[in-house]
Amino acid sequence: MAPLVLIVPRDRISECELLERCFAGVSDWRIIIDRRVTERRRCQAGDLSTERRRAERRSWHLDAPGTTVMFVC
Repeated sequence: MAPLVLIVPRDRISECELLERCFAGVSDWRIIIDRRVTERRRCQAGDLSTERRRAERRSWHLDAPGTTVMFVC
């Protein structure tokens, strides 16, 4: 089965235990807590085409082939 990623908002962390029980039979999955407070990349007058980060900071790539990402609302 393809990897499954559940992204949970900060204000719903209390539901992580329930999600763990619901997905107990799934072999390759994980929960990621969404740390964003607001959308970071808003249109500004400056040029947004340049990436400011010097290196990739993610240890687990959400765009890997076959990965299914679900946002918990």
